[in-house]
Amino acid sequence: MRKRFMRVAGLLILAALLALAAAGCRYSSSYRATMLVRTNGPDTASMSFSTFDGRMVFKLNGPGQIRYAAQLEKGRATVYADDGGGKTECFSIGAGETAGSAAGTWDGGTVYVVVETDGVCEEGSFTFEMEPLE
Repeated sequence: MRKRFMRVAGLLILAALLALAAAGCRYSSSYRATMLVRTNGPDTASMSFSTFDGRMVFKLNGPGQIRYAAQLEKGRATVYADDGGGKTECFSIGAGETAGSAAGTWDGGTVYVVVETDGVCEEGSFTFEMEPLE
């Protein structure tokens, strides 16, 4: 009986720890990729890949304006940003396109940058930088 109680208690503690760990994550990355290189610092993030299908999430620290550059040989991807007020589309990019500009002004705190593909994308790169407000 004691052994059974300890197992149940252990499983409940494990479940509680997993729930607490997941509670702080607004978005999660989920993808299949080949030759993926990903970086994420406090105010810069990037990814480049040979093939990518799914969602990649970056965290940047505001306040500021997100400057971005992107290129994609095949496929289609959409980039969103969210500072807690809801997911906002920043830009979309399709096969053979390049993009570069600034997206939104973020007041502060954590800004999630979410790259979502519509199927498999090939030979792409995305870079993001939180540029301080003047």
